[in-house]
Amino acid sequence: MAIPPRTIRTMQDVRTHSGTASETFVPYKAYMRLSCLEMEKYRRGQEKEKSLNRIKNIEQRFEDIEAEKAELMAKIREQNESESVAEQTTRQRSVVSSDASSPRRFKY
Repeated sequence: MAIPPRTIRTMQDVRTHSGTASETFVPYKAYMRLSCLEMEKYRRGQEKEKSLNRIKNIEQRFEDIEAEKAELMAKIREQNESESVAEQTTRQRSVVSSDASSPRRFKY
């Protein structure tokens, strides 16, 4: 007599009752789902606050950059104006003292 072939069973062959109770309303599962939703809502709220805080910090830095740029441009304008006034006075002096006997001066 021959030995009958043996079927190999896997995890998919194991029968459970897990799918039978899902059709009915189970209160403790609903409470668990509510608590999970509340925790997720709290976490998302914290993420939102941190993101808004980061955006506020970035906008503040933009304002600081613009203020510093304006300050530097004002200093550059002030320096250019003082140099132009100095050039005008040296031009006036050179026109007054431009005779053949005076030595020439060069700025390096």
